[in-house]
Amino acid sequence: MGKPFLPDINTMIQMGINPKTGLPYKLGSLRCTSKEDIKKALRIIDEQDACNRYVWRNLPNNITSQELERMIYYKGQLAFFYLKDLDEFYFMPYCLDGGIDFYGRYNKIHPIPFNGGTDEKAQKAQADYLANIKLNCVYGFKLPEDLTEEDLYTSAVLLHDYTKQLSAQVLPRVTINDGILDIEAECIPYLRTALLMGSGVKGVRVADGDQEASVHEGARNMTAAALSAEPYIPIVGAIEFQELTDGTVRNAQDYLLSMQGIENLRLSTYRYW
Repeated sequence: MGKPFLPDINTMIQMGINPKTGLPYKLGSLRCTSKEDIKKALRIIDEQDACNRYVWRNLPNNITSQELERMIYYKGQLAFFYLKDLDEFYFMPYCLDGGIDFYGRYNKIHPIPFNGGTDEKAQKAQADYLANIKLNCVYGFKLPEDLTEEDLYTSAVLLHDYTKQLSAQVLPRVTINDGILDIEAECIPYLRTALLMGSGVKGVRVADGDQEASVHEGARNMTAAALSAEPYIPIVGAIEFQELTDGTVRNAQDYLLSMQGIENLRLSTYRYW
């Protein structure tokens, strides 16, 4: 019996060997239209649609229209306030820092950092600084004669991506559309598999469970095989081949029409009435 050992994964990767399969990465490039790859592209398209749907005007000089929409896309809601120490207006995510009013709205909040950085010390310092900024949420108008300088330093206006539901917080757009993108990303791998294997996914007989990896280590069931365009999956049994599908060749346009319908659903989430 051979001695067990732990392979040097980093060295294998540098040599171009996939640690999962033991094969060169070039031999594993058949998954050019995997679900994960397609979803990455669709996620970027969704983000660009969100960040470029409006053009904001009269913004502070430290932020652009796309940057503001990007923050809304990933956070869902922001607070607009003036920071006296830096003499600048800012849009920032926020947390509740007090009670709520009769309408369930926040009375007081404090800003929080938008995104974590690589410098943990600087990130903590920024979070501590923002946590000490207490802001009163403004929902109405004040007459000019009633305004004070203190109102400028202690007030904030809350901005939401869409009309709030029962909760005072809204779900970020990136979370809402993730399920739609997940289903849409499946259409192209299914299409590719249908065109590649019109006769259907087949199972290859292997002698025992240890030999399953010799067929396709990553293709463990029909759904996974179809999504990754793997034509064979291992099956332990006495039958040489087993048909797992009826073998009917689907029209490519059926998958594309389905994808277009899902795409229209995604775009409808940005519709306002």
